[in-house]
Amino acid sequence: MPPTPTADDDIPIPPNPNRPLDPHNHTPVPTHMLTLTSYSHRRGPLHPSPSPGLTFDVRALPNASKRLRDMCVGTDKALREALMAEGKWGEKEDEEQGCDEGEGENKEPIHIRVGICCEMGRHRSVACVEELARRTWPPGWHVQVLHRDLKRPRSERDKEKRSKISKLDRFTDESD
Repeated sequence: MPPTPTADDDIPIPPNPNRPLDPHNHTPVPTHMLTLTSYSHRRGPLHPSPSPGLTFDVRALPNASKRLRDMCVGTDKALREALMAEGKWGEKEDEEQGCDEGEGENKEPIHIRVGICCEMGRHRSVACVEELARRTWPPGWHVQVLHRDLKRPRSERDKEKRSKISKLDRFTDESD
């Protein structure tokens, strides 16, 4: 390994991880950043700044069965496979990736922020972000994945709403 360059005052300067020390090394170093963020529409837009340059709403896409959603979140393979089995999912994913493909090579570093939302930010948007991140990206791109609402507990309002629905279901079942 070559010696670490020093400044005039003999303080070692750490090597820059974004640039190889060997000029003959042609290993692509990530110079571009793609940040994919899943979030809940119900909890509001992504902020503070910088907000995403591109935002996709996947609430119109079919959701997995209630049983599967209760057992899994979008990071689970079973849920992702169930969602991706729907034809519309592949179309939306291709549309999202197509927005990030540019013409030619850009020498300047780029940071693209993409926000993908669904109703609760736990299933469809998370699965979509995970699948996009697993795709093969061109050399020089680093993909960062963030899930804003995945770990957040359900709100009390949601719990009350589910409780009321459950009581109505039991009442309806008993009256049949």
